[in-house]
Amino acid sequence: MPGHFQRLWPILFPVSDLKTSKQQKIFSRGKKPIYSLETYSLLIGMQDALEDYKKMQDKFKLPQLQELKDTFKIEIDANEKVIDQIRLEISDRIFSFSEKIIEPIIGGAETFSCLFEQDMVTEKERERLFQIYKRVQVLKWENHMLTVRPDEKKTAEWIKKTWDLWNNELGEELGALCKKMSENWTDMKFKNENTVYHG
Repeated sequence: MPGHFQRLWPILFPVSDLKTSKQQKIFSRGKKPIYSLETYSLLIGMQDALEDYKKMQDKFKLPQLQELKDTFKIEIDANEKVIDQIRLEISDRIFSFSEKIIEPIIGGAETFSCLFEQDMVTEKERERLFQIYKRVQVLKWENHMLTVRPDEKKTAEWIKKTWDLWNNELGEELGALCKKMSENWTDMKFKNENTVYHG
């Protein structure tokens, strides 16, 4: 294998990132790794994917790929267009947070826990959550549009907007909300009052 691939291996593709045990099968002779043809092809594909993103990053001023991977647990598939993968992975995370955390608080849900959690936030907090929820819904429908009508520039803009929302509001707000809910449930007590029947 060419020397530059040997140097890039730990950065581009840690063994733990390979998806199957077959792909993880790496033999060594001394200190130099020997790669199977499948792994070698995978390395080339991954390098191409990273180079594609680097071009997009420079062109549209996108976040660092490692930051996106760390924040949203993104796994890059060398066989798919990297920028679309990032959009889809981010959308799955953001919309899941919105549906599982924000929606039940601001809109109610037919669950036992929601009966209590509705009273754990103030009207001011509920209004702030609703404003964030609106912005998430805008991103959600823009995401659907990009699935229907792919557009490289608009996809890059979507990633930037979503990244900014997460870092400036959503991540911190959701973290604070989860902490508050956890503390409220920890401190919750039920009064044990005897019922007196007056017949």
